[in-house]
Amino acid sequence: MEPFVALMRRYCIDYTCVHDQSVTADLMREDYRVVISGRTLDMATYTDAVSAAFARYPTLVLTVHDMILSGNRLAMRFSEHGAPVGEPGALAVWPGISTYEWDGERLRICRVEQDFQGRDEQSTGSFTAPLEPGHPDPWATTVDTPGDPATEQALRAWLDALAADSSAALSADGVRLMETGDGAAVLEGLSVEVDDLFTAGDRAAAAVTLRGTYAGGLPGVSDEALGLEGRMQATLMARVADGAVTELEMVRDRWGLVRRLRKALATG
Repeated sequence: MEPFVALMRRYCIDYTCVHDQSVTADLMREDYRVVISGRTLDMATYTDAVSAAFARYPTLVLTVHDMILSGNRLAMRFSEHGAPVGEPGALAVWPGISTYEWDGERLRICRVEQDFQGRDEQSTGSFTAPLEPGHPDPWATTVDTPGDPATEQALRAWLDALAADSSAALSADGVRLMETGDGAAVLEGLSVEVDDLFTAGDRAAAAVTLRGTYAGGLPGVSDEALGLEGRMQATLMARVADGAVTELEMVRDRWGLVRRLRKALATG
């Protein structure tokens, strides 16, 4: 097993699934940072956020669906799932994609987005999103693979196409928005800023910032928000063949966008 993958096995099982925060010193540096929903959390803030999540979902489990590794970089597509406290009968499944960097011993930084909007929509108990089957054994099969400039070029070309016509790019064959709902574009006049990107052979992962004007489609957001400037983070994993993206999964932070739009309306 690759050393970085072995660390992530402990992260996913001994830390997340067991809810044992005593192992964080073994897994994460003291200056570990988590970038999520447009915010950068230091170790203390991150620890508090995880404690709150474990308290709200005391039986929370993490399932890994996909993983890639290149040198000191790793990306993982996963789902978290569990039953929220105080909501009888409710079960929630919410996907996420994360990218990591480590120093050869412990994690240095994580960029992650999860479908918290879909998680909260499921907390009413009206529906439960399906749980995709987990990877049979990501620990044994994930190997260190050198990056490929051609793969990076293909992904950047797809991101340019996303900015040019987001509806067409997001509805293309092989593209999946890992979220509840109908996959609406949400933002129009899109610009795409690449915050992080790395490749591993024909695979790639990235974290991006999407900016545009609100086009509707988010529950709980008044139509008065239509046309307001909006920002939404996203993480993605992709596969490239013959110089083009053939498969891509993306998780968008609709949860954060909802809160920023509500705040903009409230403050005028």
